[in-house]
Amino acid sequence: MYNNKYIFFVFQVRAFSTPSSFVNVVTRLMFKASGNLLRDFSEVEKLQGAEKSLKKFVTDSECRVEKILYQGLKESYPGYGFLMEEGGGIPGESIDAATWIIDPLDGSNNFSKGIPYFSISVSLYERQDFLMGVIYDPVRDEIFWAQKGVGAFLDQYRLRLPQKRPRNYIAMALPGPRHTSDQCSRIVSLFQRFPLALFRSFGSTSLHLAYVAAGRLDGCVEYATRIWDSAAGIAILKEAGGRMSHQFKGPLQGQGVLSSDVVAAHPEIYETLYSATAVKPS
Repeated sequence: MYNNKYIFFVFQVRAFSTPSSFVNVVTRLMFKASGNLLRDFSEVEKLQGAEKSLKKFVTDSECRVEKILYQGLKESYPGYGFLMEEGGGIPGESIDAATWIIDPLDGSNNFSKGIPYFSISVSLYERQDFLMGVIYDPVRDEIFWAQKGVGAFLDQYRLRLPQKRPRNYIAMALPGPRHTSDQCSRIVSLFQRFPLALFRSFGSTSLHLAYVAAGRLDGCVEYATRIWDSAAGIAILKEAGGRMSHQFKGPLQGQGVLSSDVVAAHPEIYETLYSATAVKPS
């Protein structure tokens, strides 16, 4: 069991400011919620072996984070809609209102096992576009964020993928478990297309996408991921100059496409990665 030594972040006051008022409001709420999340993470190891109690504990922790984000964003942006992993959809005041997409805990399986790799993710969606996204890793105290036309950033450092990928090995993230036979075949084809690649599966879609934007990974593939897992990462990677394919489509409160395969990569290897996955382009 991992020694949850990172719990000191519960008491840390984080100073953070960006040119985006959206990002500033979201990060302030994330910092507030992360204290509760890390406190709960420090208690997880006590519930190992009690499956029902552990599942309820993790769900309750997610709901507490989501409540803080929802209430804070509702107060700051009262006309906007919401799509949340736990709370579902809440329409905005008008049919074309922007919608906040919230994932209070991406990497819940890691969280439940005491593995310190999870994130809080928030995106803003309007007119079939992801306008901004914030992904906060409270364990490492890293904030990945972007707003359309402003750029993508890790904390205060600009993220921009170079036209040419560094000539070293390729690092790539694979999707988590529960694959169909077709998906398994496509994963095997990735091994064949990239025989020298370093393949990893960290268990958090949002952090996979953020890491591609930051150049820590060269690509990632996700199967049947929900929109709240990917929305913020899509916004960040797009502003960082990465390429991706997905099928997400609004309206988020109606008959939209809220589950999709996702392929994301550095532009130099995107076409090769995409050709091995059979994902429709966005």
